[in-house]
Amino acid sequence: MDCIPNPLSKEGYSTPKHLGAIFVQLTTACNAKCINCPHPSMYGPRGHKPKGVMTDEIWDKIIGDIQAMGYRNQVGLYLHHEPLLERTLFDKIMQINEETEAFVVISTNGSLLNEKDRKALIASRPRIVHININSAEKDQYEKITGLSFETTIRQAKRFIAEAAGKVHVEINCPVLPEVDVEKLIGLFPGVQVNADFWANSRGGLLEGISS
Repeated sequence: MDCIPNPLSKEGYSTPKHLGAIFVQLTTACNAKCINCPHPSMYGPRGHKPKGVMTDEIWDKIIGDIQAMGYRNQVGLYLHHEPLLERTLFDKIMQINEETEAFVVISTNGSLLNEKDRKALIASRPRIVHININSAEKDQYEKITGLSFETTIRQAKRFIAEAAGKVHVEINCPVLPEVDVEKLIGLFPGVQVNADFWANSRGGLLEGISS
């Protein structure tokens, strides 16, 4: 079987024997309360899974497995959590870059991209950073996420400017009803805004929220 062209892979190709992406959840912590996310029912007071941080033993096992299989595609350091809350994130990104043939993609809500973490994230060199911004309207955004609109937009724009030419940045908009996608696109001129998919819980579409 021929190799399949894939712009995300390290050499521009994805081999048939490898998955296109491996997703790793480093912690259960998150600072947002997105209405489409099952995080509260998983890890909150009503949760059925324990809170915690990935152990070094499990992380070392993951790195060893990636090395052993010669994996060259995406390692996504995000799932049901905010990756910037894990203080070993930057070291882990660099370890993947230096010790494996894979590359890193992270997805963040952007509210924690302060000056210190912006510099550390850029220095660690993930290939792609997705910043999730659900709306360009303050009231709507804060209702959907529980985060400060002004803080998120300010930190996101600063990161985009500082990361230019070093890290590829995209804005993800998990679209919910009544969200003005065009207004969000206009808020980030010159930046790729992915606004063509409906929000989901990663376990399926949500009745009354998703298309």
